[in-house]
Amino acid sequence: MEKNGRECGCGRRGCLECYCSGTGIVRSAIEKLAISRRPSALRNILSSKLEAKDVSVAAASGDELALEILADTGRRLGEACANFAAFSSPEAFIFFGGPTKAGELLMAHVRKAYDDNVLFVYKGKAKILLSELDGASAAVLGASALGWEL
Repeated sequence: MEKNGRECGCGRRGCLECYCSGTGIVRSAIEKLAISRRPSALRNILSSKLEAKDVSVAAASGDELALEILADTGRRLGEACANFAAFSSPEAFIFFGGPTKAGELLMAHVRKAYDDNVLFVYKGKAKILLSELDGASAAVLGASALGWEL
């Protein structure tokens, strides 16, 4: 996603995971806090204790820095989906996981970036949705679905 970007746990650099996962959001928050002097509720949390949920909560209360972090995360996700649609023409993108708990504070940016970047032939075709499964059920249901395929 980002040429020569952040180091990823997989050994590569700049992977989407480094920016759009819960850990990636925390990394973005720590970086923004280090280069900005703007006030933010996130400054009241030790960086070693900071979680993506804290960014979402701060954004929900109008914290500008937190809102920027979610906007950037959403932009990256939306662009990645647009790139994926160029060769796969999906019916839908279904997002799941901690960062999606930010709801529209994140997803509005995903949709906008997708619409701004997707090939015109795919505009308006793929749905961008949030999973309705809870965390514990998703893994079990996914594993059992694989069993049905075998």
